[in-house]
Amino acid sequence: MEVPEAHGHEIHIFIAEMFGTAWLTFAVLMQASFSDFGIFGIAMTLFGVILLWGPITGGNFNPAVTLGVLVSRPHDLVKNLCLFITSTLAQFTGAFLGMLSAWLCIWKYYNYVS
Repeated sequence: MEVPEAHGHEIHIFIAEMFGTAWLTFAVLMQASFSDFGIFGIAMTLFGVILLWGPITGGNFNPAVTLGVLVSRPHDLVKNLCLFITSTLAQFTGAFLGMLSAWLCIWKYYNYVS
């Protein structure tokens, strides 16, 4: 989904995509590590992330979805290329931050258990 008002506000999109992807990645990793009901928690996290950050970014939070939005609008390719690059960089940065946060939360637990 594309937000037409997003053009010219790439910094807002970068921050929203980064935090949304970090939050989602952190939730997926923590649910996979500690929960028997992981799929429900992940679905609720995605729902919350889309509700919170979706009006700013369109709720992509996945580079494949961002690429699909870019390819599905070939007449706006040049205009949407900047948003694609901004969103994709933010998603990879957010995924790294989410993984780092999860690792910082669980490394002491796994060192204690083993």
